[in-house]
Amino acid sequence: MVLANKIIGLVLNPSARVISGKIHALVRSTLRTKTTQAERAYKPMKVLLLKDVYNLGRAGDIKKVADGYGRNFLLPKGLAVLATPGMLKQVDRIRDTATKARELVNAEKAGLAEQLANLEIKFTTKAGETGKLFGSITQQMIVDAIKEKLNVEIDRHQVESQPLREVGEHKVRVRLTFDLIPQVKVLIEAEEKKEEAKEPREARGKAPRRTHKEPAEKEEKADEVKAETEPAHKISTATAEEEKTEAKPAHKISKSAAKEEKAEELKTEEKVTATKKEKKTKKAE
Repeated sequence: MVLANKIIGLVLNPSARVISGKIHALVRSTLRTKTTQAERAYKPMKVLLLKDVYNLGRAGDIKKVADGYGRNFLLPKGLAVLATPGMLKQVDRIRDTATKARELVNAEKAGLAEQLANLEIKFTTKAGETGKLFGSITQQMIVDAIKEKLNVEIDRHQVESQPLREVGEHKVRVRLTFDLIPQVKVLIEAEEKKEEAKEPREARGKAPRRTHKEPAEKEEKADEVKAETEPAHKISTATAEEEKTEAKPAHKISKSAAKEEKAEELKTEEKVTATKKEKKTKKAE
């Protein structure tokens, strides 16, 4: 915008002969400033590492880094210094102190590294038919699962993994130190879908709708369907009544049997008396 305003001001200037020369000079100066800024941004810087920097080098190494990375990150945090002739004389001392400190840290975290190498974390989440998750397993979720199982605080930036989005087994690297980077086994399983039992239309006890144009045969079929598809509670009550009748108490059954026997005895006695009377009448004749 500033360059455009300057060009417009030059165009409106009445001295037209000077306009073209000034425009060319202004464009050249802006291009030069842009190129110098780009060169400075990508100009390498020679630094001496004071501490181990992951993916860059160990303490005592001399590295070339981008100017912005060195001035904005390495130098302010005390991870490196400019590789001046005076500092280069101290390289051996820096390496010796760094190796001793590294050995102590590795010895402290060797037990934790072994636990993480033998650890297995399991997640169950929703997934599609192809095995892709509807969400993802993030670094923070992995850190929380490690804390729950081992009761250990780990920074999520130490977990070298992108969000996991597929079902299966995954190996996730956890960077404890520069040398100790154990791998944790992460298992992701899909949730089982609960199949809802769909009742057929026949089991719902609903008869088909009838219109005034249907013949008598369809009405009879509808009545048969109703009879076949009676509610379950009616059937259960009928079966319960049958069971009640079958499972009557023993004393009631014995009383009814005694009554029947008495009635049969009376019938036999009546028959005997009738036969005696007939015989008497025959003799009298």
